Amino acid sequence: MGFVIMECIGCLSNVVPAPVPQSAHIGIALSSRTLIPLKLFEQNITAIYFARLEDNQSDLISKLPPIPSNAKSGNRFYLLNALPGRYVAVAALEPPNVRVNAAGGPGSVGYVNRTPGSYVVFSKPLVALTEVKAEPGRLVFMGNFIVKAYVKLGEPDPDEVQLDTISHKPPENPSYNLGSVSKAEQGLDSRQQFLLKAKGDLGELGWG
Repeated sequence: MGFVIMECIGCLSNVVPAPVPQSAHIGIALSSRTLIPLKLFEQNITAIYFARLEDNQSDLISKLPPIPSNAKSGNRFYLLNALPGRYVAVAALEPPNVRVNAAGGPGSVGYVNRTPGSYVVFSKPLVALTEVKAEPGRLVFMGNFIVKAYVKLGEPDPDEVQLDTISHKPPENPSYNLGSVSKAEQGLDSRQQFLLKAKGDLGELGWG
């Protein structure tokens, strides 16, 4: 089996596996901007978390823990070789940020400024927008989203979908922010642009 080297995604993987027959595949483009008083800051995202829904359920709360994306290129994230069915995106993972700051001139002692990673938990309206039906042998596109994440002092109360996602967040990421949709593009043009870039992202290992 061959592999295509891609970006490391939250230390989960740095390769793209060849497609498994009868598996389903999901793609989403997403950027996150953290809102603090009077300013929006672009955040690095290393993974998107997906939830699989039962075919006949009416809510957006999965009975299983969220599934992390397993391929990434830029702001494009993929869940490859998944079980077919209904899926939504429920969260994004921001990695820890480490900055080394020099104090003074040569010979001075620098200090390290560490910002912990964060789990950006999507609001119910945003989760609803991402719902797709993933079919065997196809790559389905959820959309191109910009998510606005709130810092603790300015965020609203979590809704029931966010509360469930928070209860299943990775234990190594104790902090979280609440995220709402700022922009969504799901038309034919955005889908075609995404699929064109996906061909370059996934390579020639039978992805077509």
